Amino acid sequence: MKTKRIYGILSALALTLCLAATAQARVQLPSTGKAAAQISAPSLTPTAVQPSPKKARPAQWTVMVYLNGNSNLAPDTLRIVDEMERIGSSADMQLVAHITRRGDQLREPAPYVQTESGLIVPSHQIIEPDDVTGGTYRYHVLKDKLDGSVSSMPLYAAGDPGSSATLLDFVKWAKAAYPARHYMLMIYGHGAGMMGTSASDEAGGGSSMTIPDLAFALRGAGGVDVLFFYSCLMQMAEVSARLDGAAKVILGSETSMLTGVPFESMFQAVHDNLSQDAQGVGAAIFSEVANNDTRLGGTDPVFALSVVKPSGIRKVIPALNAYVSAVMKAQDLDSALAARDNV
Repeated sequence: MKTKRIYGILSALALTLCLAATAQARVQLPSTGKAAAQISAPSLTPTAVQPSPKKARPAQWTVMVYLNGNSNLAPDTLRIVDEMERIGSSADMQLVAHITRRGDQLREPAPYVQTESGLIVPSHQIIEPDDVTGGTYRYHVLKDKLDGSVSSMPLYAAGDPGSSATLLDFVKWAKAAYPARHYMLMIYGHGAGMMGTSASDEAGGGSSMTIPDLAFALRGAGGVDVLFFYSCLMQMAEVSARLDGAAKVILGSETSMLTGVPFESMFQAVHDNLSQDAQGVGAAIFSEVANNDTRLGGTDPVFALSVVKPSGIRKVIPALNAYVSAVMKAQDLDSALAARDNV
């Protein structure tokens, strides 16, 4: 009996020492002599929304909309999100948006209410949540049939919309959170052709994204299938050539950007062509936008919209360079026209 009692005491003592050693191992003391913090400090940088583990497969398309309203375009940003909600995300098509809005512009009338030809562009007032004024937000756009109201919950974000770093972060976030077989990116804001896009006005900081920086951001995020410039002057050979390898198809206008296009029908065109590749979806968007631009029924004859493949545009650059060199050497109009015809 004494032997068993001694063994029992020794076992209890060993167990006590083991537990004490385990507890000591779990509490590590840093060099300051204080216990290490177990909870990290909150960060203003939004945490990327992770894809649901229940998803058996990626979507067919994820459409990313990058809206720079750090200018007089601020009132239109939520209107576009509202029209996106009429289609909404689904298992086969995910819609996400990144918007920046200047607070002092939000109460002004939305731009493009009336065209030069007198045609009224469809527009409506947006009921804004009390906690969403000026600033930068991201949305996973859900279906909502209520016109004039954005019900998708905003996620706080940050960054200068004219910075390629902000765009890169958005595209990488969207791809990680909502993976798909194909990706489309629409950039909405003021454009200046080869000088840059996503420009803020002076009151909004005056920044803009250069084309080399845009190409760097898109390539850094793995590229996109379709890039739609909803910005003025962006469909230029110089721009497309720079973006070879960053986008398979580019839509845009070489003149002032389109007015009165129902975004709902544009995103519906993507939804109706989910099995198509980049070229097929690009063609579907082109048809929808061209058929709904209000100026096509007005008196303004200056209008351009095109779908190009950057890989094909690069083949045109040598001829374009030869033409420019010949025109620069020309002494008169006839010589310039001859240079054009001989290239």
